[in-house]
Amino acid sequence: MESTSASGGTGTKKVKTGKRYKWSNDMIADLLRLRFTDSDVKHRLEAAQTKTQTALAWQYFASVLSQSQGVVITREQVSQK
Repeated sequence: MESTSASGGTGTKKVKTGKRYKWSNDMIADLLRLRFTDSDVKHRLEAAQTKTQTALAWQYFASVLSQSQGVVITREQVSQK
């Protein structure tokens, strides 16, 4: 099956649409607390100087938030929030 691209041509590239993550008020409060008051998370994010360090800092942030909330949250979900 072919799809029509925005430019009017046809192609076989499929667009991946993911489900939007639903954030509760408790999760947002925990995210803000970790980001701005947790010394370890805050320090890692502020001290990151390279793309790799930044990605690892966001991954650590997502891991800590996932553990505190009891759900799996990805780096992308945290960094985009």
